[in-house]
Amino acid sequence: MRSRWVSSGEGIPLVMVAGWATDYQVFLDIPTDRKVMIIDQYDPFLFPQFLAQLFESEGILTADFIGFSMGGYAVLQFCNAYPQFCGKITLLGVRPVYPASELRFFLKALAKGDVVSLLTGFYQAAMSKLAYDIFEKTLLPEYLLAFSGDDLERGIRYLSEFGNLNLVEKLPASQLRFVHGRDDKIAPIVEIEAFLKEKSIFCEFLCVEGGHIRDYPVPSRKGNFF
Repeated sequence: MRSRWVSSGEGIPLVMVAGWATDYQVFLDIPTDRKVMIIDQYDPFLFPQFLAQLFESEGILTADFIGFSMGGYAVLQFCNAYPQFCGKITLLGVRPVYPASELRFFLKALAKGDVVSLLTGFYQAAMSKLAYDIFEKTLLPEYLLAFSGDDLERGIRYLSEFGNLNLVEKLPASQLRFVHGRDDKIAPIVEIEAFLKEKSIFCEFLCVEGGHIRDYPVPSRKGNFF
């Protein structure tokens, strides 16, 4: 698991957890007025134990979280296993459940060794055309080298087992916030709206412009979105 402090400040730390086939550059808006840790390149199956050990070594007693996509499920698992560490939880682009047929398609492509076309298709679906055109010329070559077939397959198998929002029902609504892209094709907004309504979860819900990855990921860009 790779972790890094990217800004310093006062109060409760904010921990931002990247998703499948993404790294720290997926986060556009990093607060500059608080202490922020970003986590990526982690094994989702081992995430809760590793993060608990990291918190103990860093002396972190409580943290707020932002989990993007697969990172949202990892955050939920951690907060369910170690509730004493958990403050506010923001789930960014997290789907209620991934259909088994979609995950089987991904596993079949990985079994054929078709990593490049699989990732390229995923990024195209995750971004607007304008954002992808920029991404393709800049970060795409780096991303294609960063994620091995084995790592990607392990992430898909994790989604098969834990890629659902069942654990949110064990958390108070006051602890939760959902942020979702209006044009998200990976995690359609209608699904999360229906899920929250069906489960009668009355928490903060914020709809933003953009897709699954809201814009071209520029690590130097700062903002106050979170």
